[in-house]
Amino acid sequence: GVSRHINNLVNLGVMRPLGSVLRVDDTRVLTTALDALSGILAAGDKITKGEHNPYTIKVEEADVLDRLEELQNHENNTVYEKAMSLLERYFGGEETDDKITKGEHNPYTIKVEEADVLDRLEELQNHENNTVYEKAMSLLERYFGGEET
Repeated sequence: GVSRHINNLVNLGVMRPLGSVLRVDDTRVLTTALDALSGILAAGDKITKGEHNPYTIKVEEADVLDRLEELQNHENNTVYEKAMSLLERYFGGEETDDKITKGEHNPYTIKVEEADVLDRLEELQNHENNTVYEKAMSLLERYFGGEET
């Protein structure tokens, strides 16, 4: 069936070319590529019946995960939402954030501050995409006590 064909494509190395397609500037091409990636990852879920999806490793090995993270800053809201959805569903996304509560000693907060990510979050408060702005504000308020540092 379809899952077998997708498995063959993954084994033949489809992730690298798909990652290349995720670097084009055409929004329609990007959304189609993100839909294809979503279909591949969904097929991986069916193979393992809820266990660790084998295709997520292929995504990481092909540097597609890095590109998905970059697409969180895309000016087109549909591209942004599709990338975020994939990140949250298959790569932990905000699930990790929900497990960490504000006010407790948080080693991840320290790492974020050391890596100057906090400065980048503050810059994103001025992002033209309202969803990006809201996510940055939410993270700042939740883990760093608001806009001021």
